[in-house]
Amino acid sequence: MAEPLLVLLLHGYARTRRDMASLDRALVAAGHRTLSPQLPTTFGTLEDCLQALDRQAGDTVLAHGANGGTYALVGHSYGGLIARHWLARGAPTPCALVSIATPHGGSELADFALRWPLIGRVLPPLACLRCGVAAPHFDAPRRFRIGAIAGDRPRGPAGMLLAGPNDGRVTVASALPDDADAHLVLPLDHQRIHHHPDTLAAVGRFLAGGPL
Repeated sequence: MAEPLLVLLLHGYARTRRDMASLDRALVAAGHRTLSPQLPTTFGTLEDCLQALDRQAGDTVLAHGANGGTYALVGHSYGGLIARHWLARGAPTPCALVSIATPHGGSELADFALRWPLIGRVLPPLACLRCGVAAPHFDAPRRFRIGAIAGDRPRGPAGMLLAGPNDGRVTVASALPDDADAHLVLPLDHQRIHHHPDTLAAVGRFLAGGPL
């Protein structure tokens, strides 16, 4: 019997692995195996997050591959950036990468917060989330598919600080990188998008080899 697809679920900034529970349940119900690492995305640096991902998932991914299995990465917000950096520094090649509301081009909200230097020292991840910091880019041809999902229905006043359609934290333009094979924009906000049934269905379709 073939090994099930192993899906690493990477949570976002100032969240915990529990924030990926909706995706976890949906993917397990679809017959996949999941792993949700706990990453120090609030007070840790990007390097801290990458090392935590190595410790919690590296051996599992290698063992899964040695048994003939494949794996995928699904990241919400900052988790999508962590996934890209992990691949760029030599992690095993997945079959797919799906980012959900990930600020590939940064977020003006991080720029705004970093006007106060103390905030940057207390919250190191903001340095990776500011505008102008390029996420790793994966040109075709490559051995894995990339899907990107964005939201365009902000909740609360923060969305007014962003230029163009956005989910209240990240603009659509930032969330849809040009190296993605498939783009999807949903009428959802940043906090709910990775829990909504439409997102769960889209991720499931893409991991099965279909469209978003």
